[in-house]
Formats: sequence, structure tokens, C-alpha cells
Amino acid sequence: MDVGERRVFAPWAAGSLGLGALSVESPLLGLVVLPWMVLFGVLAVAATVQGFSYKVAGLTFRPDMLVTTVFALRAFTLAKRARLERVEWTLVVFVALQVVTSLLNARDPGESLRSAALLGFGALAYLSTYTVMSARKRLVTGARLLLGVAAVGAVSGILLLVTHYALGTSFGVTRLETLAGFPAANGLSYEHGLFGSTCAAGAVAFFMLWGERNPLFTEGVSVLGFWVCAAGTAISLSRGAWVGMVVALAVLAFAYGRVAQVAGRLLLTAVLAAALAGALLVAYPSSAGVGAETASALSTQAGRSVSLTSTATGLYRLEKWETSLEEIGSSPLLGLGTNSYGQRHFDLTIYGPKPAYVGNWFVRTLYDSGVIGLFLLLAFATPIVWPGRGVRRASGELAPVARALTGACVVLAVAYLATDSLLLVWPWILLGLTRAARVLTRAESD
Repeated sequence: MDVGERRVFAPWAAGSLGLGALSVESPLLGLVVLPWMVLFGVLAVAATVQGFSYKVAGLTFRPDMLVTTVFALRAFTLAKRARLERVEWTLVVFVALQVVTSLLNARDPGESLRSAALLGFGALAYLSTYTVMSARKRLVTGARLLLGVAAVGAVSGILLLVTHYALGTSFGVTRLETLAGFPAANGLSYEHGLFGSTCAAGAVAFFMLWGERNPLFTEGVSVLGFWVCAAGTAISLSRGAWVGMVVALAVLAFAYGRVAQVAGRLLLTAVLAAALAGALLVAYPSSAGVGAETASALSTQAGRSVSLTSTATGLYRLEKWETSLEEIGSSPLLGLGTNSYGQRHFDLTIYGPKPAYVGNWFVRTLYDSGVIGLFLLLAFATPIVWPGRGVRRASGELAPVARALTGACVVLAVAYLATDSLLLVWPWILLGLTRAARVLTRAESD
């Protein structure tokens, strides 16, 4: 515990204990005494495992939401912490706008306010992560933890898919109707698209670290991290994640002047992957059928990635976007309420109708909070995601970290055009960590 924490131990402990009192039996009560980086590790794990929830005081919470609350209580009572700048205040205004538009225009204001609260938890995770990671030592440890959890999540998806084939289990996989029920890995994530985008973000971050001397990982660890995260991206069968990873690598290759280096390493990776697949077929001939089916599914999805109109799901996405853009005309400035598309439209499933969701962060934000909301979100995200000259030319010790995390954010910016998960906490943690890395890198260069 550092000096800043000792000065305010009583205030944050009292607040955290008050939260814990809402649920006496909650194991989260022990979070209030965890060291900073252990608590952040718990937050990273909880944000990756998205499919679990439980009741606290009559309300449904996910574990990452409760951990975020404790983490924020501790972060904002630090005696020495990063000051909120224009980027952060823009995010605060954006979240406040969600409340306004939900009260004014949502068909079910209560439901929209609950969705606005999810964005609020995301913003809280971002602000507290940025605040805590404003110190170099914490940033390095935090980046290791977040990328390490992403790699472990990818490994879990790989193992669960192997278990599915070997033992016939269904946990951790999603059967895609568009591929005749072929299994896609979703690991411990809510669904395969979110698993794929998380793995793709990790793959690009590790790939960037692979090419530079950095304070996070050795070159061997970076290569291994890239491999497992890239494999997780592949078996997710998420076209959005695939396109996000490819586009991010292309953008970063040109932005950082490393086209030949990136192309060479990707070619080497492809050769090694082919050699590994061949070795597995020789060692386990019985897996040839599974291997052929998997290769067919991968090639089919890859072909569909270049066209939204190639599948029924792609066409349905386009229909949602067109409908959203038509309906936003009734309130173009403020939108129609947070996550309110599902209040007006429903998806038909085998379990009956369920609220539809616009899986595109650009269109959904425009629908929810209008032109003003979209402008605020872009004003917040652009300084973090855009690989501008400052981060490109930085030469300090933390510059490789900033570049790697920025690359991971570029993946999400592209992938979330088809598989948006900004109502969850994980992407906001990455954004907060990236923002802290870029601020510290800028300070090193000054």
C-alpha cells in the first residue's frame, strides 16, 4: 500500500464495506483489502467472464460490475491520482446524455435507464483504470495482467472446443446455423463474437510487442501470446473479429512504416500453422475429418467476410441499420433512448421473441443518443484509438506499450461495427489502460 492509499484507507474501506453490506454473504467483501494489482487482476478476469450474474439487494449484477464499484471507490479516494482531462469529461457528458435521452424518448424509460447504467459502469471502469494506471509501475503490471487474461481466455476457448470434439460437451461453444450447426468457440465469453474480438485485440497487442523491446514481455512470450490469441480468433468463427484483426494489422503496418516486417511475420505464422496442422494430421489420422470440416468452415466464413449480403445474418444486420437510420429521423439530435431499438423491434428465436440489438457501435450510438451522442463518443474515443504522430514517433520505454494497446483498440473499433460490446466492461478497461499508456508516453517524450 503506497502513501496515497494509507492517507485514505478509512474512507475507501468504509465505502467498500457499505457496498459489501448489501450482500452479507458476498465473497466480494474481501476485495476491499486486496492489493491494487490483485484487485485489477480480479477485475480483468471478471470482465472477461461475462456470462454470469447474481442478485444483490434485489437487483441483477454481473461480477465485473461489483468489482468495478469497489475498484472505483478505491481509485477515486487516492490522494495522488491522474486528473480528469477533456477526454474524460467528454465521456462523463456522454453518459449523462444517455439519461436525458432515455427519459425523453425511450418507449420504456426504465429499461433504457438500466442500459444507460451499463454504460455508466463501463465509464466508471474506464475512469478508475485510467486513474490508477497513471503511475508507470502500475501501468506495466496492469497491461501484463490484462493481456495475460486475454491469452488465458483464448486458451480456455481452445480447450473447450477440443473438449467438445473429444467428449461431446457443449459448454463454451456456439453452434452456428449459418454453417449447418458447426461449432464456434466462445470460451468464457457471452457469445462467440465477443470472444473473437477479445482474442483479436490480444493478438494484435502481442504482435506489436513482438516487434519491439518492451517492459511487458520477452519476445518469446509475445510470440506465444500472439499465437494463442490468433488461434482463439480463428476458432471463434467471428467475421467481425477476423476483419478487425486484419484491418488493424494493415493500418498499423502503414502507420508505423513496418509493412515488410508485418507481412514477413504473418507469412512465417501461416507457414508454421500449416506445418503444425500437418503434424497433427500425421500424429492423429482420425482427426482428418474434423480438420477438413474445420478448414471448410474457416474458408466459408472467410469468403463471407468480404460481403454482408452473403448470409441471412449479414442481410439482417443491414436491415437493422437501415431501419435504425430511418427511425432516427424523428429525433436526430438526441436519439431515441439508450439501447431502445429492442423496445421497438424483436428477434424471433426458438425460445420466442427477444429484444433486437443493433450490433454496430456507430449505428447504435446514433440511434440511442443521436448526432450529439455520436459526436461525444467519437470525441472521446478518437484520441485513444487513433495511432497519431505522437504515439507513432514516441521513443520512450513505454512507447511500445502505448502502440500495442492502441493497436488492440483499433481492432475493437473495427470489430464493433458488427459485434458491439460497449455495454460490457472489458473494452472500457482496455480504453482506460490505453489512455494511461499514451499519457505517460507523452510525458516521457516531453
